[in-house]
Amino acid sequence: MHATARKCTRLLNLPTSETMEEMRLLTHRNIRWCCVMYSSPHHDIDPAYYQARSNEPLWAFSREAAEARAKAAANAPPPSAPSAQRSAEAQPKSCTELVVEAAQEPARSSDVEEPHPPARTSPARLKHIKRVVDRNGVVRIYYVRGPKPHVRLPDVEDTPIFRAAYEAACREKTRQWKQRQRPERPARTIKDLVDLYLRSKAYAGFAPDTQRAYDRVLRRLVQHEDFANCSVAALHSRHIQRLLKRSADTPAAAADLLKKLRALMRCAIARGWRLDDPTHGIKLGIGGHRRGWTAAEVGAFETRWVPGTRERTAYTLLRHTGRHGAKIVRMAWADIERLGQGTELARALAAWPRSHTLVLPTCSGAAFSPHGFGNFMRRAIAAAGLPPACTPDGLRRSGAII
Repeated sequence: MHATARKCTRLLNLPTSETMEEMRLLTHRNIRWCCVMYSSPHHDIDPAYYQARSNEPLWAFSREAAEARAKAAANAPPPSAPSAQRSAEAQPKSCTELVVEAAQEPARSSDVEEPHPPARTSPARLKHIKRVVDRNGVVRIYYVRGPKPHVRLPDVEDTPIFRAAYEAACREKTRQWKQRQRPERPARTIKDLVDLYLRSKAYAGFAPDTQRAYDRVLRRLVQHEDFANCSVAALHSRHIQRLLKRSADTPAAAADLLKKLRALMRCAIARGWRLDDPTHGIKLGIGGHRRGWTAAEVGAFETRWVPGTRERTAYTLLRHTGRHGAKIVRMAWADIERLGQGTELARALAAWPRSHTLVLPTCSGAAFSPHGFGNFMRRAIAAAGLPPACTPDGLRRSGAII
């Protein structure tokens, strides 16, 4: 609209022929509005044609409307006293006047502190509540905070029983959440304890043969899955007794296993994995100790294995030296000579040939291993018809004379 007005103003200042030619391109309403608002009627056009009418939308912006308003204000009566006061009050006031009026103004009713509205009497809505309707139309209410399983609540709400069950479920879920936030503790199983003991200083201080014996028993212990994955802190004496019952037919093996378990528990207590020793007070019972051989058992073995055999030589060394099998397999003829030629041991070994530096080599000429020597003696004892309670260790305990 304003662009059209500026264009019309430019046209009114042009020559008549050019103005009329350009005015044909404008609408009749815009030409009339521009002539009324911005200039007097053109001298070649009837002025009455461009007079604004009161029923047109732009009447309030015309010259005639402005003249009508000025004439009405001139003929209006003078303002009354309240109107004059309002006109005076409408004038802008300084900051000092505003502060003085605010100090002199009495306290308004809106500035008076009103009491708080009464508290809501309707019960608060409980959180984490889920209502499930089953296929029979029964409504079941659950506390669904956190992972499953959800906690079942009583079916009747707004009762003390329901409120107590809700609070109990809230406390339980909070406890479970706090427990999940705790860092996970290491498993500390029997398998981990065995690995820890095999790296300890106590194990490193053993002789190589003793280390192999411990390693063999402990590695065999780890092979039992129901015991290897057991927590060290949860280990009880009944677990150890159940494990020892598996070796009831071999009392020597059971006693050796108990010895190794006690070493493991001492390591666990030293590292802070346990506060007590579950092996304390455990006894192997009847047949669990190493008993000596009777005279009948000794005679049965000597009858089966005559002098000059490897079995009889091993029997002689165990009975007359009282040494452990790990030391028997390393004995040389120099050790026998150091003991003396007139002893009973020297007379018993007279039938055994001196074909090797060692007193008791294997058939291939190599030295026995401690484990292999134990198996060799057990086979010889079984061949003599003796019970499993007759062990090489019992023979050396009961028959040592040196």
